[in-house]
Amino acid sequence: MALPGLYSLSNSRNSLEAPDETYNQLEVDGIFAKVGFVYDNWAILDVTMRRDQASTLPAGNNIYYYPSASLGFIFSRFIPDNEAVTFGKIRLNYAEVGNTAPPLSVLDVYDLATPFGDAGLASVSTTKNNSDLKPEQTKSFEAGLEMRFLNDKVGFDFTWYKMNTIDQIIPAAVSRTTGYSAKFINAGDVENKGVELQVFVRPVNRPNFKWRVDINWARNRNKVLDLGGIDNLLLGSFQGGVSINASLNEPYGTIRGRNFVYDDNGNKVVGANGRYLQSATASEIIGNINPDWTGGVYNTLTFKGLSFGFLIDARKGGDVWSLDRYYGLATGLAEETAGVNDLGNDIRLPLSQGGVSSFPV
Repeated sequence: MALPGLYSLSNSRNSLEAPDETYNQLEVDGIFAKVGFVYDNWAILDVTMRRDQASTLPAGNNIYYYPSASLGFIFSRFIPDNEAVTFGKIRLNYAEVGNTAPPLSVLDVYDLATPFGDAGLASVSTTKNNSDLKPEQTKSFEAGLEMRFLNDKVGFDFTWYKMNTIDQIIPAAVSRTTGYSAKFINAGDVENKGVELQVFVRPVNRPNFKWRVDINWARNRNKVLDLGGIDNLLLGSFQGGVSINASLNEPYGTIRGRNFVYDDNGNKVVGANGRYLQSATASEIIGNINPDWTGGVYNTLTFKGLSFGFLIDARKGGDVWSLDRYYGLATGLAEETAGVNDLGNDIRLPLSQGGVSSFPV
């Protein structure tokens, strides 16, 4: 399997300048094999193997294998015929998946710029490449139970899974004294585990009109188990001293920044100026981008061969850093920074002049 070259086009901020164009090539040659076995229509085994060779990895590390195996057991075959249980199946799956590096991330090369008169100009990328990169690997295990009842009028599919991604290829931030701002590395072990539940109901199942409702709910928890000898990997930094991180023994996507100072009872500490005290550094964990759970409801209406469907998605939890709110509260543009307190004084005045101790956050 060969992938075509990667082409991207981006407009410059100055509309009078020409757009920037880049063209990168990535080729992956793959060999795939699959074999399946079925025993008496109640036991199913599928085994696969894939071998990839990628052009963006160094020689010696550019060939990687990943297998998978899936075992299913249809236990409803051994239940006497009845209207209650229509179908029942238990499944166990194991799989490994490999992934290559981004183009031009192995060898350091010079970027040639437009000559200045007769003088040629060249520069080094701000990201240090790595000639020892290895392919990423994701190892996953899954167990599931699928059942249908009342002649397929209602049913569910429950899944428990666990995935570990090792040797992730990430441009990690490094000290600028090295001459670079980042370096491609293979970073540690990130674990994801959780459950998924899908339920379907057929409230109406007539020859000319059918209505099916599919409901799904999922809960995932991830954790950084290893970072190759470091405690924190910076994924992105933003104004206001806020950053997104992969922190050891914390969820992938931890938000760090300045936090309030709390006493032993969990109450915010007020300083001498009447405002809440804040931590001295911006390295405090203040949030997590991952949701508590996700879900959705999909309705399908079918009338004489014509189908209509609509989806409602839901996401609960997950923290968001809003730069608009940050500047709005700091500059007095946010609604809650205006008005008067119970004494009729402007709440933006210092505490000594009748204001409030702090603005809500």
